[in-house]
Amino acid sequence: MPKRKPKTGRPLAKIETTADPVAVAAMARVGATDGEIGDYYGLSAEDVAERYATELAQARAARALRLRQAEHRAATAGDGRALGAAVRSVKMEQERRESAARVARRWRLPAERKP
Repeated sequence: MPKRKPKTGRPLAKIETTADPVAVAAMARVGATDGEIGDYYGLSAEDVAERYATELAQARAARALRLRQAEHRAATAGDGRALGAAVRSVKMEQERRESAARVARRWRLPAERKP
């Protein structure tokens, strides 16, 4: 990735926001995108991603876990469609990890940490 040129000119005014990190996390937990959160608070998606990276990551991880738990409950209760979806989800995750490992080897990057 090419290096960015230093920005020249007059610096932009800092826009203060009243976005509460707890509220941002709650919005992310129910599936809101960075753009949607930014629209609500009058920020750009990039600003939301930069300012609230930790809260967003934790909230989205919690949401993914809740969805997996619900998927597991449905699959173990005998729902055939949920079982098929769970199997596809696991296969996709394995393929993603294998692909990431191939790219890491190709570019001599550190391998992805195991959960």
